[in-house]
Amino acid sequence: MKLSSTLLFAISAVTAKGFAPIATVPTSRTSSLKGTASPTVEKESFQRSLLAAQLANKKTNGKKAEDAPPVNIGWDSHKPVDKAPDSLVRPGDGPDGNYPMRARFEQMIREAQISITDAIEKIDGKAKFQEDSWIRANGGGGMSRVLKDGAVFEKAGVNLSVVYGSMPQEALQAATERGVDRAKGMAPGERVPFFACGLSCVMHPRNPHCPTMHFNYRYFETDGGVWWFGGGTD
Repeated sequence: MKLSSTLLFAISAVTAKGFAPIATVPTSRTSSLKGTASPTVEKESFQRSLLAAQLANKKTNGKKAEDAPPVNIGWDSHKPVDKAPDSLVRPGDGPDGNYPMRARFEQMIREAQISITDAIEKIDGKAKFQEDSWIRANGGGGMSRVLKDGAVFEKAGVNLSVVYGSMPQEALQAATERGVDRAKGMAPGERVPFFACGLSCVMHPRNPHCPTMHFNYRYFETDGGVWWFGGGTD
């Protein structure tokens, strides 16, 4: 059991490094890498919101899909690249010139992704992370790092994503806390353009007595200037 307690301590230290305290949305459910090429960046609540946006993009209040802003968040919108650009944030975008906040958060999680994967490799002592990068035509993209068949970890993933899309107002309300009108001032049926940037991680140790660990931290912002931090660890 010495390995388990040491590993748990290391995981706690690794995940805490590089993050300032932010608002969290804890969850009691765990995520899994089994059967997937890589873990997703968004938590389940965010995934449901994006799925709702994709479905609503087909038909919104009687409008044809081509009349609505593109969602562009499906895997078919990804274009693999050999190396991600220095920034996945569109230059100068954001409400009222809020580009610095978007760019700063992306830079912070890029540095966190590097430090976390380096620490995991040192703990494992055998396997190395392999990185896949992609971009999207309307902006954004991501970097997926996966380690497998290690001495300590059966599989681990640390993934970064920058997303531009739009969602119906109902999906925005479902993704936030009750009693808060994030779409205030928008016309009925009007879609909400958004920006999201996040870092997620799932680790599956080989030791059956050591639990799987997952975290997700993200910055979410609408083009109307509403923004918040979210995420959690379990």
